[in-house]
Amino acid sequence: MGEILKTYRNSTPVIEINGYKMKVEDIVFASLMGGLNLLLVSERGEGKTQILYDVLYGIFGGKGTYIRTSPDMEIKDVYTSLNLEKLKEMEGTTEDVIKLVEQAKNPFTAIDELNRAPPIVQNQLLNVLDGYIEVKGKRYPLGVDIGGETYHVGIATINFGNHEYVGTFNIDSAILDRFGFTLDLDHFSPTTDDLIEILFQNPSLTQPKVEDKSSKIFEHYKKIKERKLPLEPLITILYLRYGVNYFSAEPYCQRKTRGILPEGVHEGGDIQSLLRPISVRTSKQIAQLYKSLTYLAELKGYETREEYYFPNTLETIKLVLPYSGCLKMDRVNSRYYGSPILATEDVIKRVKEKFTSVRLQIVESIKKKKDGKLTKEDLDKFNGEWGFMKEIVEKIEV
Repeated sequence: MGEILKTYRNSTPVIEINGYKMKVEDIVFASLMGGLNLLLVSERGEGKTQILYDVLYGIFGGKGTYIRTSPDMEIKDVYTSLNLEKLKEMEGTTEDVIKLVEQAKNPFTAIDELNRAPPIVQNQLLNVLDGYIEVKGKRYPLGVDIGGETYHVGIATINFGNHEYVGTFNIDSAILDRFGFTLDLDHFSPTTDDLIEILFQNPSLTQPKVEDKSSKIFEHYKKIKERKLPLEPLITILYLRYGVNYFSAEPYCQRKTRGILPEGVHEGGDIQSLLRPISVRTSKQIAQLYKSLTYLAELKGYETREEYYFPNTLETIKLVLPYSGCLKMDRVNSRYYGSPILATEDVIKRVKEKFTSVRLQIVESIKKKKDGKLTKEDLDKFNGEWGFMKEIVEKIEV
């Protein structure tokens, strides 16, 4: 595949999938193939905007919309114009006067310095990240038709410092939720060799050679959507949703207590003290990113094998959880120096321990199901935080 990003340089490994050590450019490419919006955060000057340029011109051939946010901008003006003839003649309705411009058909949107937009502009960008704009109460889809469905993906940047988003305005949690995951570049700095190569580049932003690889992106996207999710990532996602929701006293549910453990309930070092149950949206993001990352590893020549299923799942979680809004930030601040990435590493360690403790029971139950020997007593062994497995074992096709 060669270099994915033509100008940005960073050979530091981020995660490992199928034994392949993925770099920042691999993660960016996986997000595009999976149709997952990506948020890039770091201190100033770490190459975020260069990544936007490399994707816009070097992958989508310039067929994208570049938005540098400002407090007074109207996002709809980027995608719409007025039909002056109809406006002059006062023909038709207000909707007839509004028409989409070619920008609305672009498959990619780059949003630079998202945190310089006030809440009212961020709300408009929220719609863009969902793949549409709204004008006069009517929704207009964004993106390109790829044979029965519309493809549109966005990458945004935010300057990050002192554990806060640095800029004019704060970032609304709703818009953060629209990103499949957030990549904190400060945790994956370029190597010395990378920096030496960077020093010989033009000090200003570089527009790479224009190359349109969008048809390949669309082809990969369709294939990724068709892929099945193995049992290991499925169970792990369900554990983060339902297992983490459980605690050992009434009402036995984090959602009912808004993530607060009732007085007198001591889960020890359990995961429930650090993590809320993940949302449906986060569950879908983990599943799609898992499929995209494993697909990319295969493109690189690294075969997906059964022994990789669970490790690949943990590596995927490493990307999604830190800025998902599921971590309990009071605990993150008090125990992990305010770093959600360090806290996520602890979550992954605990998930691995919990999965290991019940793995044999899961395997035995599935084998009994296959042999027609599964009993109620076997199912009842799944209780507490693993109670959700009863339904999984019952419904699983063997």
